[in-house]
Amino acid sequence: MSSSIHPTAEWHAMQDVFYRKHRIYQMQWAELDLARFRVAASSFGGPIALLRDDRLLLEAGPAPLLDSAIHVFSASGQTIGKIEYDGLQHIAGFSWNSREQLVCVQEDGTVRIFSLSGQDPTSFSLGPDASTSILDCRFWDQGLVAMTGDFRFIYVNDIGEPKPKVLADAHITEHPHSWAIVPPHLTLSHHVEVLASVGATVLSIDAVG
Repeated sequence: MSSSIHPTAEWHAMQDVFYRKHRIYQMQWAELDLARFRVAASSFGGPIALLRDDRLLLEAGPAPLLDSAIHVFSASGQTIGKIEYDGLQHIAGFSWNSREQLVCVQEDGTVRIFSLSGQDPTSFSLGPDASTSILDCRFWDQGLVAMTGDFRFIYVNDIGEPKPKVLADAHITEHPHSWAIVPPHLTLSHHVEVLASVGATVLSIDAVG
């Protein structure tokens, strides 16, 4: 009896389209449970940053990468290095920008930028509008939007020349169910816009209201 796999066994239906997955290579890192980490993956096969998610309860015992650093890997899971970070537990969001710099936004409104070249990190502040703390962030190529504790949105178009500004006040009084950004190059206004799901409504928030 033949043990060969049927030609259609690896294809999966999604509505009227069929697809299948190809394994290109095996990840080189140790067996990691990514559910324990916050992950930032750069575009186009760039580096991957792992930050232990301290919002989760972890079982005692030996486990890889459970220190207080940001670990950086190649797209194939090979270790590139790690970033020792003071105040690690206060990172509201982090992501790679288009220059493969790691952008970390802290809850106090401080933004720190790390380079893979070993240069000293740079930093700037999101200003007094971030005084109520930063809850969450979204990023695009060279910009970011941060949501504050009073559900306002602060944006920076270019972290290389940061000029934090506040989007129009949508008078949000509860935490959005979810929110996303539309980058400036995809909007008619050429300014970043925020789509926020609040209650039974989706709000569109921009720089001019």
